[in-house]
Amino acid sequence: MIGSREKAPYSCVLHFAKVKLNPPKRKQLPPVTVWAVYAREIDYSSEVKSPIEWMLLTTVAVCNFEEAAERLAWYACRWGIEVYRRTLKSGCRIEDRRLNNADRIEACLAIDLVVAWRIYWLTKQGRETPDIPCDIFLSEDERFLIGFNSLRRTSLQVKIYHSLYHLQSVPPVRSQL
Repeated sequence: MIGSREKAPYSCVLHFAKVKLNPPKRKQLPPVTVWAVYAREIDYSSEVKSPIEWMLLTTVAVCNFEEAAERLAWYACRWGIEVYRRTLKSGCRIEDRRLNNADRIEACLAIDLVVAWRIYWLTKQGRETPDIPCDIFLSEDERFLIGFNSLRRTSLQVKIYHSLYHLQSVPPVRSQL
């Protein structure tokens, strides 16, 4: 997925150039050299509300079309990185941690990073292959815990859920979890 658009074939015009950015006149700073990569989608269907139009600035040299396309591919990964970061921030609530020393922070972050990656990966798999049974991606214990956490946890509900869960012969599809 690119931004909010599903993955689909698209055609782009791609331009690139070396650019020198001058500092403000009042500042005594040297100019900065960057490479600009401009991509504009062409021949898109009428269903596309916002065709791709990106202007990227990079300090990594762009000397040919292949390198420009590579920088564009790097940028296309940005959306996945943003979703991963949001999962860490909102799902794992890493900003709410009140740990006193670096070792504790490091240990907690190591677990949160794996959890966030797993959530991101499962979400991506759920979108790309929604009809595949969840037991391909989740163990029985993981499926049980997901279902268990969706309950309000009255003791009767837990007993009923546990009894019914172990009677199922076919694992649910991920979209049913």
